[in-house]
Amino acid sequence: MALPTQAQWSTNWNKLSNYNALGELLANQAHIFRAFMPTTHDKATIKVNWTDGGGAGMVGVGAGTAQSASAAPAQVNDTFTKEMSSFGSQAIIGFDSNLQTVGWEERHSQTAAIRAIYTKWVYNLIGSGIGTAHAMWGFETFITNAATAGSTMSETNTTTTDVLNSIDRAVTALPSTGDNICLCDSDGYNNIKKQIRALGGVASNEVKTEAFGSEFLTFSGVTFFYTETMDDLGTSATIDAQFDFFNLGDEGCELVVPGEPFIIQGPKQTKGEFDEVFDIALNSQMLYTSPRAAYKLIQRL
Repeated sequence: MALPTQAQWSTNWNKLSNYNALGELLANQAHIFRAFMPTTHDKATIKVNWTDGGGAGMVGVGAGTAQSASAAPAQVNDTFTKEMSSFGSQAIIGFDSNLQTVGWEERHSQTAAIRAIYTKWVYNLIGSGIGTAHAMWGFETFITNAATAGSTMSETNTTTTDVLNSIDRAVTALPSTGDNICLCDSDGYNNIKKQIRALGGVASNEVKTEAFGSEFLTFSGVTFFYTETMDDLGTSATIDAQFDFFNLGDEGCELVVPGEPFIIQGPKQTKGEFDEVFDIALNSQMLYTSPRAAYKLIQRL
């Protein structure tokens, strides 16, 4: 597997949404969102289960022989029920052509609205939302859920240690299938590059993923994204960094959207009769399909 190319993402998104222009604006700005490659889920609620089925026995070989000692696997009951999260902003769609060049204000207004939605989406992704009442099922809540399920998916180092070894341990804890991505602040991102250079004679391991749309750092099979929303995380944010790992495999994370990801309402007149604005909302939800789907690393730099 590999991160979706920009063309693959566009093709997929065009099947999901009637508002392709807004989707392309999102794709151009939202590298983290695009890495997850959204899939559709038409129902209002999504049920996710982490419980294994009943114990399976050996199938009996004699005529009329029932299965042996262990009970047959029962249908597994759902454990978590989540709803679509929703983040909205406002943008100008049409305006009087005498004000400026036609299309200029519209384009910039929509870009700003999508940027605001995306920034809020990332903020909630790394947060502690519980996945109901229009909130994301946040990473911090997942880590708590995973611990409750018996999976310790976190490590905290309050003294300086080898960040590359810590990353290797994180990768080992994640499922062995699929791709891994990691969100961190710029200090953590640059520290990884520094440690790679310190190995001697080894170039900073950046993969030139032009098909994806940008260049990103990779190490140990993980693609790293730095974002300012991670700046204040960690035990002491001035001297350490937090790394949020997400697996994109069958036991990992899945980004779902409803039948139509965008909700558009309007027009609503503002400033007399010159501008007409529309409310724009993006509906989605992050699902963690097993208690091994993500990993939290706090690393003293």
